[in-house]
Amino acid sequence: MHTKQDLNLIETQANAMSFAAIGRVLTDQALTLGVSAPSFRSPPRIPGVRRSVTRNRDGSITVSVIVSRRPLSAVVADMIDGIVLTSGLKADEARSLYDKLWTTSHRWLLGDALPARAAPLPGAPTLRAVA
Repeated sequence: MHTKQDLNLIETQANAMSFAAIGRVLTDQALTLGVSAPSFRSPPRIPGVRRSVTRNRDGSITVSVIVSRRPLSAVVADMIDGIVLTSGLKADEARSLYDKLWTTSHRWLLGDALPARAAPLPGAPTLRAVA
């Protein structure tokens, strides 16, 4: 069981360092599950939005998130939504990915050990290197 101090940690303000760190954690977990992860940046280029998704000319995807003056958990939620949105998975697989990414982020936020590498999700697109 987590303490009140643990729960307060979840609502701490996000900053560039925490944004970069959780981005690496979520990207690693998505790749481990066989799903390509988008790139992350902050802030979005569109004024007034908290999150935007952009398909770049090279086919890559960037999820832009406002970090400043927001709870870290809200920033993480936007990042997870961005990975799930861009994953191309169908409903059941997308829900499973969402749950696994939240589990990973909670463990990271609370300082618990991260899960071991998992098998790819059923239905996940196969990743291949581009030369």
